[in-house]
Amino acid sequence: DMYRDADHRLLIAGGGRVGQKTAELFLEYGHQPVLIEHDEDVVTKLREDTTQYTTVIRGDSIEEDTLRAADIADADAVLALTQSTDTNITICESARELAPSVRTIARLHREPTTDDESESVDEFVFPEHAGARVAVNKALGAPVQPFTDLDTHLEVVALEATDDAPAAGKALADILIPSDATVIADMDDETLADGETVVTSGHRYLIATDPATADDLKKLFRG
Repeated sequence: DMYRDADHRLLIAGGGRVGQKTAELFLEYGHQPVLIEHDEDVVTKLREDTTQYTTVIRGDSIEEDTLRAADIADADAVLALTQSTDTNITICESARELAPSVRTIARLHREPTTDDESESVDEFVFPEHAGARVAVNKALGAPVQPFTDLDTHLEVVALEATDDAPAAGKALADILIPSDATVIADMDDETLADGETVVTSGHRYLIATDPATADDLKKLFRG
């Protein structure tokens, strides 16, 4: 998958709709999600609904003991996705105190202001409906970026070509693009793509794709 450069361990605070969807996406991308939720009923349902590859922990993510129980020292990122903006920022602050190098993402439920600025928050997810796909992208810092949170099996992504990519310097007509993917546009030239479009290193290409073809696209555009 596009985001499967390495197996990441990712702590998700908040077992609501966005938290669950984020965990599902991380699993699709080959990573290890850990869901933290304080509500006992929600925890019970999460354990019934999620697979064996998702760890569900009951606890308050603000509390350092809960974060330690989730092995925050081994986490690559913490995503605070609860229903409260202030709680999400506080979770990131607690996480950063325990693991100074961990990447932190906080979900906001209103327009960000200077009051929200915190050295403990690396990225904000806003607006709320941006949801799981944006949270995943910010957590992984991946070069492949979901263009929007589409409620569909397909994804629209922006993929940057690298110097050593097999597709670099070639026209799209000469590249074996997966049948379940369509290159829509060169975002840097601001032109729609066609068979004569030449893939240029450093340019970003807007692509509609089935997630199942993501590995092939990554190999073509990033080597």
